Amino acid sequence: MNLRMIRRLTLAFLATLMVCKTATGAAPRPFEVQIRAGWETPSSHSPVRLLGSVISTRAIETGSAGPYASGPAVVLSGAFRFCSPFAVALDLKYRSTASADPLGYFDLSRQALGFALVGKWFLAPGATVEPWLSLGAGYIRDTQSFRGAAGGGIEARATLVHNGFAIPATFGIDHAFAPWLRIGAYASLEPTVALSGNRMNRINGTPDYESDADALTYVSWVVGVSATVPLGSR
Repeated sequence: MNLRMIRRLTLAFLATLMVCKTATGAAPRPFEVQIRAGWETPSSHSPVRLLGSVISTRAIETGSAGPYASGPAVVLSGAFRFCSPFAVALDLKYRSTASADPLGYFDLSRQALGFALVGKWFLAPGATVEPWLSLGAGYIRDTQSFRGAAGGGIEARATLVHNGFAIPATFGIDHAFAPWLRIGAYASLEPTVALSGNRMNRINGTPDYESDADALTYVSWVVGVSATVPLGSR
């Protein structure tokens, strides 16, 4: 981290403290637990491309087929709201992507697990209808698995693994139905910057071996609903 970055972070921190000091309105409860459930659309093509393999490559590995569609996503978020307009949160995420098996593939599936450290800004703190924005940075592991013919009557089972740096940006609107419950809706955009990718193969019970692969950056988006429970005393 260079000196310029440290200076910018310091200024941002001081500006946040000043806004907190001058904030008006009722003090929020210091902790919040939020669950968000939505329908997410990642890349239709695999973000892992095979560079070389001892078995013949097929449409998913080369990127010539895009079998992936939308699927459910769930985020569990725990936040510390240190003043009315601001909070910091840790988000844990699970995503499952629907797919249509291309010719020659069976049992195709795709799931992702990840976490992110998030900054959250409340645009009308304490109001009955409370809009908010968040921006985070974290890690996500996107895993695809399938089985298919490897030639010569041999069946191969493969797992594609994509490791990425996720940057989730979210806009939401909450309605306070009670002091202990807010219900709302949200939309997120999440670029995932590629860190690494690989494929593990298993052929008819032989030991796993790894094929060289390239990882690609992709962007997903999600819309859904949320429920927030404030905790602690004011």
